[in-house]
Amino acid sequence: MDEIEHKKVEHFFYNAMSSYRIIPLLAACAHSPATAKLRVIEDSIDEVAKAAGIDKDALKQYIRTHDDWLSYVMSDFMFYATKYYNFCALPEISNTREELYRFAMTDQLKSLDWPTSEFKVTSSVIIDQGCGFFPFIKYFVEANPKLAYYVGFDKRPLESQVFLKQLQAKFPDINIEFNEEDFWKSNAKRRIHSTNATLFIGNFLHCFQSPKLTMICLLENYYAVEEVIAIEPTPGSELDFCFKFHMYMHSGGKTVEQLDIDEISSLFKETTVQKLNSQYTMYSFKCRVRK
Repeated sequence: MDEIEHKKVEHFFYNAMSSYRIIPLLAACAHSPATAKLRVIEDSIDEVAKAAGIDKDALKQYIRTHDDWLSYVMSDFMFYATKYYNFCALPEISNTREELYRFAMTDQLKSLDWPTSEFKVTSSVIIDQGCGFFPFIKYFVEANPKLAYYVGFDKRPLESQVFLKQLQAKFPDINIEFNEEDFWKSNAKRRIHSTNATLFIGNFLHCFQSPKLTMICLLENYYAVEEVIAIEPTPGSELDFCFKFHMYMHSGGKTVEQLDIDEISSLFKETTVQKLNSQYTMYSFKCRVRK
């Protein structure tokens, strides 16, 4: 290893070994008032803000606004730590992590700016595979006045029909449907309301070891779909770095890379790439190559 490479590795190592300690500090700030007993938390946040060159009050507000995501990160961190060292507390931590997951994803998405205009589609039907708590529905509704149906599929239950009723009341001009279903355990060909449907997969492809194979399976199920929109962390972004580690530990997988997009593009005649914000990129695939 030459000296330049050594310095790069050294800088990364020390940065990673030091910065991870900020995570519990942020969590403490989100949950704890600025009492004399916990003054050290406030003081530490002040130092973090100063080092980053950002307004401390804005940082504190941002932390507390996105507490669901922060809570999940904490449980995820503990989950992998106990898993690695085989500690006995793993089942309890695992359950907490699972309970927090979908709330965390919705919260994480809310922390970013999303250009509504980029969510325009060619159809009046959206099929949201891996829909979670429908965090993207409002962008599609705002961008597509003629949208008629929004159909979600997810292996995790919504747990309450109240949520779906509230969502329907919020968007009364479209029909919203939720289906609890594990995609990989279902062999049914899906005929969803219309042959002219757009398949949407947000934060979905990186969950699988082969994005191209996943897309092929999706297209086999949704046989009539001609347009697919995918949203994934932008390669090289901070979120992409975090997701790389998460996916490696979770399933031995990885985040979506340019090679994956190139392979998926071969299944379509047209591919459009649009960076949405600091962390995410949208990939629009149109006109399937049918053999």
